[in-house]
Amino acid sequence: MSNPFRLYFRRPDVDALAEACVGRMLEKEGSSIRSWSTYEFALNGPDCAFVRIGWSVRKGSTKKAAEGCPCAALSCPVRD
Repeated sequence: MSNPFRLYFRRPDVDALAEACVGRMLEKEGSSIRSWSTYEFALNGPDCAFVRIGWSVRKGSTKKAAEGCPCAALSCPVRD
């Protein structure tokens, strides 16, 4: 049975969430920077809903540096 719904959660703590989802991620390499300028990973959610968790990165970036990270004052795994 396939679920037509897809969810996208924008979170600056992608790596921490990826660690919590080890074994459930769809990509073998885990979180990565995508061609559409996001650092993210995907997994099957409840009822087989497709779930992506990610954060925007600077175009052409090879780092997980979030542009305009709302947690600038905190320790953030995606900030410079």
